[in-house]
Amino acid sequence: MTLPRRSAIAVWPPIGSAGSGGSVAGSLIRRLGASRMVTNTGAYLLGTVINRLFPLLLVPLYTRVWSTSEFGAWGFCMTVLNVLLIVSGLGLDAATTRLYYDHHDPHEIRRFLVVGFVLRIAVAVGTALLLFAPLVMIWPWISGGAIPALPFVPLLLAGASLQAVVAFNLANARAERRAKAFIQIQIVQALLQAVASLALVLAGWGAAGAFYGYAIGAGIVAVGAGARFLRRNHTPGPLPWGQMRENLAYGIKTLPVAMSTWLRRMADRVIIGRSVSMTDLGLYQLSASGMAPLSVLMGAFNAAYLPFFYEKRRQGEAALPLIAAMDMAIIAVLAMLSVAVMALTPELIRFLGPPRYTGAAHMTPALVLAVMLDGIQLQFTKELMFHKRPGLASWMTTPPSLLGVVADIVLIPHYGAIAAAWVAAAVSATILIGCVIATRRVERTGHDLRRLALACALVAAYALAASEVLPVTPFHLPALAVRVGSGALVCAAILLILAPGNIRTVLKALGR
Repeated sequence: MTLPRRSAIAVWPPIGSAGSGGSVAGSLIRRLGASRMVTNTGAYLLGTVINRLFPLLLVPLYTRVWSTSEFGAWGFCMTVLNVLLIVSGLGLDAATTRLYYDHHDPHEIRRFLVVGFVLRIAVAVGTALLLFAPLVMIWPWISGGAIPALPFVPLLLAGASLQAVVAFNLANARAERRAKAFIQIQIVQALLQAVASLALVLAGWGAAGAFYGYAIGAGIVAVGAGARFLRRNHTPGPLPWGQMRENLAYGIKTLPVAMSTWLRRMADRVIIGRSVSMTDLGLYQLSASGMAPLSVLMGAFNAAYLPFFYEKRRQGEAALPLIAAMDMAIIAVLAMLSVAVMALTPELIRFLGPPRYTGAAHMTPALVLAVMLDGIQLQFTKELMFHKRPGLASWMTTPPSLLGVVADIVLIPHYGAIAAAWVAAAVSATILIGCVIATRRVERTGHDLRRLALACALVAAYALAASEVLPVTPFHLPALAVRVGSGALVCAAILLILAPGNIRTVLKALGR
């Protein structure tokens, strides 16, 4: 017997309808499970979290195998690697994700992707060749003579070039909503890099072993993912090479935003390493690792959510109330996660490093606050990206970041690494305010800014208390009770501020 076909539009009972608590919870779970956005976003989130989790799990090993100064040197080289990833990318991954939605014919899409792939490889290899000699020459100056140029400079350039191929395939899989391919690339790369790095570090290769492992894992995945991409997108006939100009024009406009992110989060490490010591840089690097769980979740979710934002945003102004409600719900979750990380910072730092790293616990709350503010900022700058106004976002992010570098140069030699943490938070707050103003000039999005400002101020106050007032003894029950109890009160207040109205709007949309 043929069963009646289920309607494509599911009709769910209202959340507040009569019934037991179990039926209400079951209704909510069914709504979440029926949402393509939720399931696919969860898949992208899982893949990215796993990819970022393996390097984080190696940090406790590094801090115990290496000296504090050698761990600081590793952090310094990671800083340089992130700069090279930005420069060698030229914003082309952002261009692929955004411009993909301007093409509709399948053959046209394949041609667009092949041209983008060739351009990505050419730019990555070209920048590596151009930067090799200058970077070797200035390396003693930027590292303060504490780290040799060889083998680190070639390793960093090779790793950045290979990662370019991997990053393009991830952007492609995300744009095409191929969650399985996205997760496969992330997990395989994480496993290969973790195993190779672990083996080489334990074999006595020092900090260089970690970067050899990074290059090995990225190289294997780049070859496999690149070959699969070319098989999938084989297109006979001439290619639209003129598309390269549009990709570069869009991508280069996003470059200042990416560079300002580096200036906010990583230039301080260069200044600490040069003006204080590699030992202090090691403490700061571990405190930054303490914020890694939140940063990983935030970055992974944003990467997964962005394609669905573009898809929904193409529906016009009618989608703005739902997008604003979703953004506020995301911000509420992000704020509560930030408070949770701040409350558990001493235990997290003790897990990541031995007792000599205890001082890092005082810096982590400020860095977590900076990451939270950056995550909120992304909810506004994505609107500018949709309107193809990345240059406006650059104007809002670059000047405060440059001022932050000046503040670091002035304050770090006098107050130490803790100054860099609070400068990062102040710069992130300034950029958030600027991006909100810029977004409202382009379009009124419907975000309740007064409630948002109140929630941010509350988290900032808790960050200051966690850094300077609350007890930081790890795994000490009374101290832990004070931190967790006060954090729970702050989370409850955040829910009262941000949740009313927004959660209901999102759940109604999931029901549809």
